[in-house]
Amino acid sequence: MVSGLYGGAIVERQYNNGRPGLARRYWDAYSIGMFLAAVFTLGGGFVNFALGLRDRAAAGGEE
Repeated sequence: MVSGLYGGAIVERQYNNGRPGLARRYWDAYSIGMFLAAVFTLGGGFVNFALGLRDRAAAGGEE
């Protein structure tokens, strides 16, 4: 019994003589999706930080 995408990729590799198959392509797509999610999350955090600094600077000049 195999559980999960990772386990499926390992079993597929063992039985395909090391050639990548469908599970490997799914794993690659999943990895790219997770990487992009992390990039967008960090990018959004940096944009929010920069906008906060800009607003603080603008508010400090008005006083």
